[in-house]
Amino acid sequence: TRTPAAPDANRVVAAQQVGQRLLAYVGGRTGSAVPPIWDTLGAQQAAAQMKSGLPAGEPPLVQAPQWRIGGETASLDAGMRYADGRHGRVRARLVWREQRWLVSDVAMERDW
Repeated sequence: TRTPAAPDANRVVAAQQVGQRLLAYVGGRTGSAVPPIWDTLGAQQAAAQMKSGLPAGEPPLVQAPQWRIGGETASLDAGMRYADGRHGRVRARLVWREQRWLVSDVAMERDW
């Protein structure tokens, strides 16, 4: 059985940067610009649908994401709190491809 390689420091930082871009996008802080961080069209469409379903008003407060970062895959889980008191969680999976991290799957759990 092969043990997955641990990520180097540059990959950890790169994953966190992609995560920040994803959370800013789905949280409504980047306007209509879609960041080039997607591994699949399905992931991009899921994020756009999440973004369009958010409550109107101020962008949510995003909690610091919890990360699991390996050599080839990573995942994040971050809570969001909206001005109207609603809560949600964003969960995403990233893959290392073409010398960069790409979002392969994203989902949101909401309390509304």
